[in-house]
Amino acid sequence: MGTNSWKAAQRMLNAWGYNAGTVDGAVGPNTIRALQKFLNAVGENAGTPDGIAGPQTRAAFWNYNATGC
Repeated sequence: MGTNSWKAAQRMLNAWGYNAGTVDGAVGPNTIRALQKFLNAVGENAGTPDGIAGPQTRAAFWNYNATGC
């Protein structure tokens, strides 16, 4: 995803209460932690929200995207 897509994702995560932090399009630990919390909430197993985009988080992200979110 590009910067604008990540900005949109950050806005969405913030609006839904997941605290992605500043909407800047940079994929830092706050964005990843928020994404992990969101993925876990929708039934994807992103693991412990630690702000690190490890293999489990990446797999959960791609599985979620494959559903046509």
